[in-house]
Amino acid sequence: MSRRNEARPRVVSQEGWVAAREVLLTKEKAFTHDRDALAAQRRRLPMVRVEKRRHGSAPTARDPIAAAAFVGANLEVEFRERPTL
Repeated sequence: MSRRNEARPRVVSQEGWVAAREVLLTKEKAFTHDRDALAAQRRRLPMVRVEKRRHGSAPTARDPIAAAAFVGANLEVEFRERPTL
């Protein structure tokens, strides 16, 4: 058997496939249940009151570490007109 064929799953009958799929589906459901329970625990974590509102400029490509921290984040943005010089 060549290395190429080793990576392929074995060929079974329709009944064998259904049985294997049912076993996998049971594992997937248990995994989903555990993941949902973990997410519920995360949502129940205590919160911290933010006492001081922070103001600052948005990170730029010149500061890639800070910019990476904001990727995909929902940020409150305030637009102001730039004064013309």
